[in-house]
Amino acid sequence: MNFAKKKFSSLGRFEQCESEWREPDRYRDLLTMSPARKHIARGAGLSLSGASFGTDSLVTSMRRFNRILAFDRGKKSIRAEAGVSLGKLHEYLAPQGFYLPVQPGYPDITLGGCIAGNVHGKNQYREGDFAGCVQEIELFHPARGILTLTPAENTELFNLTCGGYGLTGVILSAVIGVTEFPGGRAYISNIPTTGLRDTVETLLEIRDDYDFLYSWNEMSGARSTTGFVRAGNFQNDTRGGLGPMRHKKLDPMRPVPAINLFNRLILPPLNGLYAAFIHHLKKSETVDALDVFFPFATLPSYFHAYGRNGFLEHQVLIPSDAVAGYLRAFEQVHEKFRIPLGLATFKLFRGQQKHLRFTGDGISFAFHAPHTSNLDAFMTEVDSLDVDHGAFANLIKDSRISANIARKQYPDYDSYRENLLAHDPRRLFASALSRRLNL
Repeated sequence: MNFAKKKFSSLGRFEQCESEWREPDRYRDLLTMSPARKHIARGAGLSLSGASFGTDSLVTSMRRFNRILAFDRGKKSIRAEAGVSLGKLHEYLAPQGFYLPVQPGYPDITLGGCIAGNVHGKNQYREGDFAGCVQEIELFHPARGILTLTPAENTELFNLTCGGYGLTGVILSAVIGVTEFPGGRAYISNIPTTGLRDTVETLLEIRDDYDFLYSWNEMSGARSTTGFVRAGNFQNDTRGGLGPMRHKKLDPMRPVPAINLFNRLILPPLNGLYAAFIHHLKKSETVDALDVFFPFATLPSYFHAYGRNGFLEHQVLIPSDAVAGYLRAFEQVHEKFRIPLGLATFKLFRGQQKHLRFTGDGISFAFHAPHTSNLDAFMTEVDSLDVDHGAFANLIKDSRISANIARKQYPDYDSYRENLLAHDPRRLFASALSRRLNL
């Protein structure tokens, strides 16, 4: 059978390729997958890496499988198809007094994508990551049929699938635990900091006091000298968080400016104005809960401002006892290359690292870097200091990290590959990400 071809891109535009694709709307068509070729499922297509497309892989869009199937108020759980968006789930749950406690920052991201990427939200230290919310997965594999996975049934395959980048099969539906809605508004304090280490110390000092907690740090110049910690608590206010979703479509393939607007001339004064605005006019504020859950919902222009060459996100989890040394080394590397970083942020993490999941005890440090001529050299040194300090990168976000670096950073890298091969000897599911990481 011949399928139409389409060009796909990661959100940062680093990974792109043309793949055959299909968009079934019935299960009898969805489950017709040839065991003679490679496949990969695709949700919203908003991954920062090429996790939902790949050369020689047939891309199966899941966007028409977006129904909410059941809601159990007593058990505090919801069953939905994998293509349902976070925004749709929120619009259904919030009026009934519930929400998903772990969700990334854009409402079009799908349930299946959250499971495959094992995403985290605005306070991983308190909420954990998405795998902790998953109670059951319905998975389809052409050679094995439809399988039911839970933490107690098909446990190893359940663990391979949560944070498995879609490589174990097609997630059809899932049962997710929900939490009582904390309130439609949130009171936020923007606490000023001076430099990276002061930011981390502030986060650690107040970590048990807030519902959500993360930072913004100015790193468009040679060295970070300013920033703030965004700390907030939800308020029991029914005026907010319950209305229709307000967001603009985020499309990685949308035409964008030819030049990077976040360059070394524009970004420093722009970040300086933003920092001054926060420090002097927005030391505290009350916002709608939707603005907390989905801070990028109305700001797709931010991603497009990096131009046709795009940007890279690098997120790394640093062990707590290595943070001070890591930040000193990173500042030296950053000062050497002077790449303007459009976004730099810290979050606190805790948990147990397993397989290739981005989780564990420590400090998460993330930044956005434009695709400049010296970015490869900069990131080569960043990769080395990650390895030297026992830190590991988020593989679903960094769209150029190699298999060699991933193996050095993740102790379970080889066992993950072996378990994946045992489940799927013919490796029927593949993507640009899996090929790059040799999975």
